[in-house]
Amino acid sequence: MKFIANIASKLKVTSLIVAALFSFVLFFSNVVPAMATPPKSNPNNDGTVQLDGILDKSEEILNKPLLSLEEVENRSKGGLNEVQGAADVNKMKMSNDTELPAVKQLKKSIDKIIK
Repeated sequence: MKFIANIASKLKVTSLIVAALFSFVLFFSNVVPAMATPPKSNPNNDGTVQLDGILDKSEEILNKPLLSLEEVENRSKGGLNEVQGAADVNKMKMSNDTELPAVKQLKKSIDKIIK
């Protein structure tokens, strides 16, 4: 009986050590990638310059009476909309693909079925 009790006590210690090692590996596998790459931009300063201009334009538009359709179209010709203009248009992901995503998925699934 002492033999079984001796093995059981060793298993408890072993399982405790394995659990501690597993926790250690799990913790550091989550922490190390976050520390590996420094932030590429300063989120406190980079976007504020553009946002200040957009905010000023939007407040200016809110304080004026409603614009006609032609005026809105003329102001928005330079970019995405009349307030934002062409700001960040080069950062947007644009695709020349006119096919709908649902059609793409359907074609992929049909190809998988056929093959």
